[in-house]
Amino acid sequence: MNHFVEIRSYNLKPGTRDEFHRLFIEEAFPLLKRWNMDVVAYGSSLHDRDSYYLIRHFDSLAHREQSEDAFYGSDEWRQGPREAILALIENRFAQRLCSSWMRSLCKDCENREYERTRGGKSLYELWHHLV
Repeated sequence: MNHFVEIRSYNLKPGTRDEFHRLFIEEAFPLLKRWNMDVVAYGSSLHDRDSYYLIRHFDSLAHREQSEDAFYGSDEWRQGPREAILALIENRFAQRLCSSWMRSLCKDCENREYERTRGGKSLYELWHHLV
């Protein structure tokens, strides 16, 4: 598989999204950047008050596995925000999308100028971040 994005969706415990967002922005996101994780987008989900999403880019499945093993096995994560963040999550789901699927979807979005994500980024703009 060529490069791909992974969309993680988090179902949070009721009423904890603001705290989750604060922890993500102040602690987890800077940590992900230090570990060279390519975070494409993140934020509060539009469909309900207790959801959050994270979109990351990887060069391959092997790259994802190596990156995650290094990051989630690090003392910086395990002794840092891990416990506080996990305490706010009821469950999570991850979906991997290959580059060819994203390319066709984003071209369609470009033609219709249809925004699909928060923060003003269209899927077309996200795709161009990846290539």
